[in-house]
Amino acid sequence: MSKTAEIDAKNEKEEKSDLLPEEKTFYDQGLGQENVDKSLFSETDRLQIVRGYQTYEPRDEETKKAFVMINEWRVENGYSEFLTKEQDIADEFHKHWNEYIYGSDKYGHCIIGMTIKDIDTDWVSDMTDESLNKAQGQRLTAYSKWKTGVAKKKGVQRYKHTLIVDLKGTGMSLVGGKKRGVLKKVMGIGSDYFPETIWKIYVINTPFIFRAAWAIVSPWIHPVTRAKVHILGSAKTLLATLQNDDGMDLADIPDVIGGKCPGTKSFDVLKQMMAETKAEAEAEAAAGADGPSAEVAAEKPAAEEPAAVAPSPDSVKKTTLL
Repeated sequence: MSKTAEIDAKNEKEEKSDLLPEEKTFYDQGLGQENVDKSLFSETDRLQIVRGYQTYEPRDEETKKAFVMINEWRVENGYSEFLTKEQDIADEFHKHWNEYIYGSDKYGHCIIGMTIKDIDTDWVSDMTDESLNKAQGQRLTAYSKWKTGVAKKKGVQRYKHTLIVDLKGTGMSLVGGKKRGVLKKVMGIGSDYFPETIWKIYVINTPFIFRAAWAIVSPWIHPVTRAKVHILGSAKTLLATLQNDDGMDLADIPDVIGGKCPGTKSFDVLKQMMAETKAEAEAEAAAGADGPSAEVAAEKPAAEEPAAVAPSPDSVKKTTLL
């Protein structure tokens, strides 16, 4: 087994596992805070936060602060309505910053792709912080639901995805200036408020200036995060990597790099996930109408907190927000 395959195997075992005994203390401490609304966090959200902060010290304090920070952000930005309420600026946002979601790798990780030169950073930079938080937060919430659907079909827990970043046609603007600032700001919404979502990042068509900058800054980046980033020269190299290392079929690989999957635009993903959310709510309401009365239902005890499961010997001990 190659080193890459060995690392992937360890990481995917942790990802698919339920709450581990060594994680339960941080889980309970984070959720047990008075200023944390449990209803805003799915079970997967909770796992991602606990695991995303396991390399932070002191872990207990940093994990508790993360739950509070994410809770406050979700309340301020109307997270609970992201998949039920139209955002006024959503359509325009996706036009100016479009992404595609493609098939999945052998483990069930979806592939998301973006082409930097096609992003209108001037338009995005003019957005208010409130609008940007809501638009990007809504997109990432839709991605989370999409990934959950794919995982259910494959019968395994998956909350991470692979990101392909195409730098073709970019240059010095990536090193400084408005484009770099906008990219950092938008990507920061993901790393801060949607932790532990990245499986791998493939960067292709990298200009020399980017490779030079990466060589300088990469030694300062956390080893776990650095291991997720793969700087590749061309789309042809990525195609081979997705097939050989990630076990992907051409039908799941982006057509823009030689595969056969045309992908789904991020705005179409959002609309589809909103439609599914609506259908689920209607089905639940219909089922409730035929079930016990509201008074009886109100007396039903809340679900117990999940019990921790025994750890896998191959479980990864470190991870990061990405």
